[in-house]
Amino acid sequence: MTRASGRTIQLLSLFLLLLVASVSCRPRVRTTSLGEVVIPDHLTSPQERQSYLIDHYWDREEAQPTTSDSLLVHKVKDFCGLIQGAPTTQVRRSLLRSLEAFGDEGLPLALSTYRDQLFRPESPLYDERLYSFILDWERRSMKVDSARRVEALLSLARLQHNRVGSTAQDFRFYASDTSLMKLSEVKAPYTLLLLQVDSDRKERLWVSELKASKSLQALIQKRTLQPLMIYTGQARPDSLQRSLFTGAILAPDSAGLIATQRRYDLSRGSVLYLLDQKKTVLLRNTTIPRVASYLDIYEKQTSPDRTP
Repeated sequence: MTRASGRTIQLLSLFLLLLVASVSCRPRVRTTSLGEVVIPDHLTSPQERQSYLIDHYWDREEAQPTTSDSLLVHKVKDFCGLIQGAPTTQVRRSLLRSLEAFGDEGLPLALSTYRDQLFRPESPLYDERLYSFILDWERRSMKVDSARRVEALLSLARLQHNRVGSTAQDFRFYASDTSLMKLSEVKAPYTLLLLQVDSDRKERLWVSELKASKSLQALIQKRTLQPLMIYTGQARPDSLQRSLFTGAILAPDSAGLIATQRRYDLSRGSVLYLLDQKKTVLLRNTTIPRVASYLDIYEKQTSPDRTP
């Protein structure tokens, strides 16, 4: 062996040692979530891991759009659960990335899944703020047709009416045959506003859930909570309905301010709002069990008898 070849072997050995050392020093990664994101092991806190997942969830979708309908639905559902409680700016950026990444065939299914998860009142992930990002993208994107862009624009406008934190729009109704009232004149600390659409008769479900909630019944008896059922179509409350809704005010939309002037969004059928004494919207497009949970937490926090 010559001196030159020996030196070459030494250099190659040193190079191999450095290569092995560099590989061993790299952070180990593992696959997690349906987005098949690999998270470096040095990210240990839940907040760091959630942030990394959100930022990189759609990397693979951008490289190769999903062709399986069932997998695409699962990915969107998984992502909707992941972004709960995350910073708004980060969530918006990742949401828009996903919409741009979906192929023409997968986009309609993805949009309907997002709507089902984030804009269906019965969904545990219901979040109008997050869904408004999707509507804002739809109204501007050339990936959807003109009719869908117009509908997205109208949906965004409806979201601005009676949004959480704003004052509910006032309207008149007949509390009896001769007694004309306004929503603003209901003086209870809380108003449970139920807007009933003729084609979507939810009053039986609402009655059942109200009767099943001992906490809401107690608040109604104390006049802390006033249920106000407004019939927005041609139907009028009968004697049976009045007997079922004990403690509630039942009345038609006498002046047509809800149905004809569209002061409330009834595009998806009957809706339910929780208002405070000043008629600030606390919850909307909600359910009675959620109202019960919300008021139960609030009452425990404000009760003078609570234990420290």
